[in-house]
Amino acid sequence: NVAGQFAHNTTKSAAIGYNGSNFIVSGFINQADVGNGIDSSLEKHKSYSLGGSYIFDLVRLNAGYFHYTAEQGALGKRKDNAYTVSAKFTPQGSFDYELGYQVMKADNAAYNAAGTSTLNAYNDASGSTATGSGKKKTLYGSTFYHLSKRTELYLAADYMKLDDGYRVGSANGFKNQTEFAVGMRTRF
Repeated sequence: NVAGQFAHNTTKSAAIGYNGSNFIVSGFINQADVGNGIDSSLEKHKSYSLGGSYIFDLVRLNAGYFHYTAEQGALGKRKDNAYTVSAKFTPQGSFDYELGYQVMKADNAAYNAAGTSTLNAYNDASGSTATGSGKKKTLYGSTFYHLSKRTELYLAADYMKLDDGYRVGSANGFKNQTEFAVGMRTRF
């Protein structure tokens, strides 16, 4: 790095949020200029996101949107759009329930060196030689039983479906995956 050179290995960010009596809204914008040592314009990562939640009596609704672009050198420009909606139901008593849905759409996203996974946003694509486009859709839910203010038992599940060229290494080449979890959590 050269002293005073603000276009290489820098990140610029801004965020704003507001907490109302029964709602929350927030957003951010970010640009990371990581450069590739030859031309700093070849490794720019840009993103912005908007989201919020609204609380009714026993239900909280959440929604969010994320947009990302990146220059990937010889692989070309990448563009992602992600959306999520979810809800939490908290009736009287010790239980609460959550349900959500997320879509991640990646266009011309670099794969890892092995070609088994679509790289996440902001990952270094310099070792990649191939790209793909597709969607990752996930439906998830959970139930919590609160033993106390600090300790809870939980049951969670999710179903992931991959479309077109979106790849996830843990799916071992399959286009869908179902996961279940059960456990106990204590906060310190």
